[in-house]
Parts: sequence; structure tokens; C-alpha cells
Amino acid sequence: MSRHLSDAPPKQPFPFTHPSNEDDGRRPPQLNAGELELLREATKLANGSTPNNSYGMAFKKSSAVSGADLKLPANMVKLADKLQVMSNRKPNYKGEMTIYDLLNATTSPEENTALYVSTLPGDVTMKEIYAVISHGQVHSSSLLPPSRPEHQFSVMRLVFMTRIAAEKFLADINSQQGIMIRDCRLTATWNRERVGPLGLERYQGMTRCLRIIGPKGDFNKGTLIGYLRKYIDFPLTYESEAVLNNYAATEKKEMREIVLHFGSIRSQAEAAIILLRETIRKYATRPEEFMVTFVADPCDRKGNGTAGSQM
Repeated sequence: MSRHLSDAPPKQPFPFTHPSNEDDGRRPPQLNAGELELLREATKLANGSTPNNSYGMAFKKSSAVSGADLKLPANMVKLADKLQVMSNRKPNYKGEMTIYDLLNATTSPEENTALYVSTLPGDVTMKEIYAVISHGQVHSSSLLPPSRPEHQFSVMRLVFMTRIAAEKFLADINSQQGIMIRDCRLTATWNRERVGPLGLERYQGMTRCLRIIGPKGDFNKGTLIGYLRKYIDFPLTYESEAVLNNYAATEKKEMREIVLHFGSIRSQAEAAIILLRETIRKYATRPEEFMVTFVADPCDRKGNGTAGSQM
């Protein structure tokens, strides 16, 4: 039997019903042309960007792994104050403020692609969640399990690459049939912490899914994932491994193919592709035998809400 909101309420109110989780419809503060240009230039330098690879960026270990704090330049702090970035955060928010946050603070309610998804099973997995998303390419996601034993459900921040994809997902959730995971019917609303065109601009042409091909004897799925986890904090929604016997231009070597689907482009798939390409360039005997590319996001299997990807 399906469990709905009207059935047997939990011992305490659901955390997602707190108004601070929902978009309040406010209009973003307006920046002048000079401030917008300053913000766009700043994002090019974010994450230690240097012209070292095809993405113009050098790899930087994630702060979740390194424990390092990210500090904004003084001119960006002034913009953050004008955009009221921190005042739009929950009082107990302890995360970092980044250029990405400033870009998204310019987003109007009509441009928002971020959703707050709730009534997920308390022990839900990322693979279960992504199995019910077929509405368009996903930019990022963050899953929050129940914080107390008396809370029944998990919640998630889910960001699509396009507004139309987010609207389609929300429409399916609100339809008569709804979207179910096990015996839980999902609910969702527009997220207060918006994501919009300026924040998504640098991720055009990327996806959260990578394909890695290289000589069979040089690596395998376990060693590859273990290596990535030394530098990047990430969940996987899908992983596969195969041996390619007739791969072109490899002098008949057996090649290994690994496909990894991350929970997010930002700070996960993007960081992984930069790290792997740098590692191959520096340490592989024959780097030309390796290939690391973005591949299509299966969440866009209906062909709507695609922002494009580099294959």
C-alpha cells in the first residue's frame, strides 16, 4: 500500500514543510552592467582555473576531502552583501560561499531549476532516485538522510540543467499517478536556494557521466574509483566495466572501458575528468591510448531538457 502525506504522520513535523526550504518568490537584487561583468570574470578564475587542459582549469582537491576553507575576494564579498546571499540561507547553514552562489543569487523565480524533493524513503539510495528521473539532464543533487530516528523521510536538493526539465519533473510528481519510490510518493517544491542561467553557464557541454577507456592492464574499476575518492567526495548512481577486444587504433591491445555516473556535474564529474586527464598526461607511458569523455546523461532519455554534452 502506498504511503501518502495523509497517512500516519510522523512523531514530529516533516522538516521539508519549514518555509525556509521553499522559494519565497522574492525578486533578486539587480546588478549593474559593471558588477555583472565582474562576476562573470570572477567565475573564470574559480576552482584554481588555469589554462592547463581542454577545460582551461587545473585540478584542485575538493574542500570536502581537503578540509580547506574557500575564501572570496573582497570585491566579491561586497557583491555577496548586495545580493543578500547569506540572508537567503538557513540560520544553521555552515557551508562555503562561492562565486557559484553569487551567480545563482541573480536568478529570478521563473529561471530557477532547483527543486526540494521530499518524502523519499529514509534509507533511499541515489541509484533508486535516479532511476525515476527521465525528464532532462541533471546538474547536481544532494541527499540528506533523516537527522533523527523519529524522522521517516530523506530529502534532496535536485538541480536540472534547464527549467523545462525541472518543470516536467515537478509536473509528474504533482500528477494523479505521481512518482513513487517503493511505497513512498514523492513531493517537491521549488528550492529557496535557486540555480539559474548564470550559475549553469560554465557547465554547458558537460554531463555528470564519464566514460574512461585505456589499456586493460593499467587500471580497473576498483582502483580508478579508489583513486578518485582520494581527491573528490562523490556518490555514484551507476558504474560499469567492460573489456573491449576490437577497439580501434590500439595495436590490437585489450582495452578496458569504465562508465561512471556521478551525483553531480559540479565538483564531481567535472573535477574527475580534470583530475584523470592531468594524471594520464603526467604519468601514463602512452597517454594517447587513454580517452576520458563526458557521455549522455540517461536522465535525459526522453530527449527533453538537454543542455548538450561533449562526447
